[in-house]
Amino acid sequence: MNSELILNNSQNNNSASNYCDCNRDDEHLKILSWIHWFFAIFKVLTTLFLITYFAFLSVVFKIASKASLDKNPSIKPLPSSESIVQIMLWLAIVVTIILLVDIVFQILTAIYLPQKKHWWVCFTGGILNCLSMPFGTLIGVCTLIVLTRSSVENQFKANAEKKLQERFQ
Repeated sequence: MNSELILNNSQNNNSASNYCDCNRDDEHLKILSWIHWFFAIFKVLTTLFLITYFAFLSVVFKIASKASLDKNPSIKPLPSSESIVQIMLWLAIVVTIILLVDIVFQILTAIYLPQKKHWWVCFTGGILNCLSMPFGTLIGVCTLIVLTRSSVENQFKANAEKKLQERFQ
């Protein structure tokens, strides 16, 4: 009789701790989602600033090149100023594409974390965050820690299985 009581209590404690883990995981996923939204907005603003900066510098180089031609028309424009503008343009395009891919992953991670969908997308978003020092690294590490918990992985898997069952019914 006494052993049955102990067994029942241990089962109740287990279910209570699982309930607490789910609540804690849900809370952490919601907090991380908000942080990813704020970080995505920050990256959008950074991208807009960089595009504006590159555009401003290319205009400055073009004006400086034209001004040197106006002062002394016999002098040809320096090929280096034209090549600098071309290099800046290509650099701006490459950096913008990289930032846009990162922003897309940030937004998808922010959307999918509280829904517990697409674990690999969220995991990739966490890894990409680690490349943005120092705050992105902190956010990325926290995201990866939460996503690699077995309870969180199980919730993502259960949600995916539920979606599969709904599709085939």
